[in-house]
Amino acid sequence: GVAEDRLISVQEPQMRRGHKTQSEPFEGYKFHHTVDLKHGFVLATDVTGANDHDSVPSEPMAERAEEATGRIVTKVIGDCAYGTEKNRAAHEEAGRELVAKMPRNETPGRFPKHAFAIDFEHRTVTCPEGNTTGTFRIVRAAIATPGRDILAASERSRLYVFPAETCQACPQRGACFSSRAETRTIEVRPNEALFVQARAYQATQPYQDDRRARQIAERQVARMVK
Repeated sequence: GVAEDRLISVQEPQMRRGHKTQSEPFEGYKFHHTVDLKHGFVLATDVTGANDHDSVPSEPMAERAEEATGRIVTKVIGDCAYGTEKNRAAHEEAGRELVAKMPRNETPGRFPKHAFAIDFEHRTVTCPEGNTTGTFRIVRAAIATPGRDILAASERSRLYVFPAETCQACPQRGACFSSRAETRTIEVRPNEALFVQARAYQATQPYQDDRRARQIAERQVARMVK
């Protein structure tokens, strides 16, 4: 019920209110830094308003790190907040690999989207019970998760719909959609393939190695806070 970019301090007009969690707000700014994992050198920094999403300066900072070192950044490692669709697409376009943890299933007890097999070539979706649908309609991309960033109006999703008669007869329907719905739908976003790749990589040993390597950046954060 309030303006997103509202002024909260007359003495500090650039300060904004952010939230660490839904119930834990804070006023001020966010400090961002890019660290070379081999030597621990800080290659780029930025300060944004507290209400700016963590992922906003990610791609520009990678560019500044390249300018500072004269080298090409091929991989960027961040926490879950960096894994928005916009940020993944921006790094992909620049030829970089973005490693960021995918969020957990937001509806416990229900089949998440990644339980469905998406065939991008043939434009079909197959459910955990083996039922396949190629029926979809074009819709505007919903608010992205994580990060709740909205894509451009020109970017559209494909909303796949499974036949109602198939879903109603399925023994797994209680674990797939609510009793208020007649069938299950799956939104395949404009850059859905990046999410599929990220989740597959998350199950590998190299991903675990990347997470451990990122502790160098976390230690830098701890030093700067002190």
